Amino acid sequence: MPDFYGLDLLTSYEFRFSDVGLELEARVTNLFDRQVPLTVDDRQVLGRPVPYVPNNPNFGKGTFFTSPRSLVLSAIVHFH
Repeated sequence: MPDFYGLDLLTSYEFRFSDVGLELEARVTNLFDRQVPLTVDDRQVLGRPVPYVPNNPNFGKGTFFTSPRSLVLSAIVHFH
């Protein structure tokens, strides 16, 4: 399986209004949207064929992948 790496970003800024603060935040996960297979189908044979002949067209293909890119925006109120 290929190497797995990811890049996530987070940025935030707080606006202050006397005793109240409003923090705006943006969070991006899997910035490059690399969907890497975490597991692959390792079954060469489906069922019990006679004679024994590999018949699985999905052999060696990914079955479970990393999560796609996502963006989360949030607003947080702070009371000082």
